[in-house]
Amino acid sequence: MPEWSNWSGSVTGAPVRYLSPSSEGELQALVREAGQAGLRVRAHGTGHSFTPIAVGDDVLVSLEQWTGLETVDRERGRATVRAGTTLHELGALLLGHGLAMENLGDVDVQTLAGAVSTGTHGTGPTFGNISSQVTALRLVTADGALLECSAEQDEETYLAARVSLGMLGMISAITLRLLPAFRLHERVWRAPIDETMDKLDQHIDMNEHFEFFWYPSLDAAECKTLNTAVGGPEDIGKLEPVTVLASRTTGMAALAENLGDLPGERVGWSAGIIPSVRTRKFNEMEYALPAGEGPACFQRVR
Repeated sequence: MPEWSNWSGSVTGAPVRYLSPSSEGELQALVREAGQAGLRVRAHGTGHSFTPIAVGDDVLVSLEQWTGLETVDRERGRATVRAGTTLHELGALLLGHGLAMENLGDVDVQTLAGAVSTGTHGTGPTFGNISSQVTALRLVTADGALLECSAEQDEETYLAARVSLGMLGMISAITLRLLPAFRLHERVWRAPIDETMDKLDQHIDMNEHFEFFWYPSLDAAECKTLNTAVGGPEDIGKLEPVTVLASRTTGMAALAENLGDLPGERVGWSAGIIPSVRTRKFNEMEYALPAGEGPACFQRVR
């Protein structure tokens, strides 16, 4: 097989076999056959990870042909999704049933299984990570058998498997807890970093979501808030164009000259508003610490 690489190109590998099953039965068979041959199996999503966790020398599996919705229960707010479905694809599929995930991460290019397995999260102090929206999982274990787990059935495995990095088996399907489809109002602006840090608690307390990106060379922040929008069209089964409401922060002309114009404000369905579009490739490290220590940590890095 040609060399495989992750999204950024920082991780590469050349497995002996590269397989892309189109059914759960095929997935079970390849895992079983690999075990009988003494080969190790790893799965990759869209390669949007910056560690070598998905790279192996034996069998590498893509689930790009194992996608879509298996079942949807709109009344209960539940849907079972095949593991290879990307978050971007899933947003449109769920919207067609009048449903949405309660939160997403910074981008939506990952597969659902990859985002769940690696603890992908978004912003907002009242929201859990994506794995917290999982109510049940179906795994293919090392012997090719199927294992179903939930809070009601094999709770211990269910809790461990939600962020398991593939160690408990290959996820085949995921059942999600969902919300009725909703719209969000996004506001984006730039401000000096000192002003942003002075108002950090205020921004967090007054918004459902707040985040900022720091530009060290300009000592400025690009800030974003997301809040539930009031009202919306009756036909929530159809995607509508995002409404752009022009806005620009005064006194930041130099930043606009260096960084370009901002979208200002927009309103749209949550799955189209929460994720950002990242066209520039990068490598990333992420650390977790108590929220109260965040400002001091940032100042030390700065």
